[in-house]
Amino acid sequence: SRTERAEERREQIASSSEARTEARQERTEERRAALTIRTQERIRNLAANVSNRMDAAVDRLSNIIRRLNTRIEKLAVAGIDTREAETHMMTAQEELNGAMAILADIDSVIAGVTSSETPRKAWNDARVTYKTAHTHLKNTHGALRAAVAALKDAARITGDGSGVRSAVSN
Repeated sequence: SRTERAEERREQIASSSEARTEARQERTEERRAALTIRTQERIRNLAANVSNRMDAAVDRLSNIIRRLNTRIEKLAVAGIDTREAETHMMTAQEELNGAMAILADIDSVIAGVTSSETPRKAWNDARVTYKTAHTHLKNTHGALRAAVAALKDAARITGDGSGVRSAVSN
């Protein structure tokens, strides 16, 4: 009778211990799921912010390219040699197109990050994608600066020495 009660008590303790362990595991899984949802939301917000800034840069650079191409046309009509500037403008447009191609596919990259089993590693891959687009944007900017410098030099050499502004205003 005494051994039966002791055995019964051990079984109760064992089943109670198993129940606590299961409850603890359930709470851990719930916390992980909540953490995953928060992490996914943070990644989406961060990616949206970065993408918005890069899209704005693409828009600004596109506008500058359009305006500068118009200026080049006016200078060419005025008899100024614009070949070097046009070469830089082609480079700028190619770099901008590269950035736009990367950013066009960025939503699928971010979707892959948020659904990944290892979001940290997947985010690092997405960062590399963003950095590549950023490099294209920087190269676009550099090519535009070179084009403007080439236009100024060409206008100074060809014109009366007062530069691009007077050549275009004529």
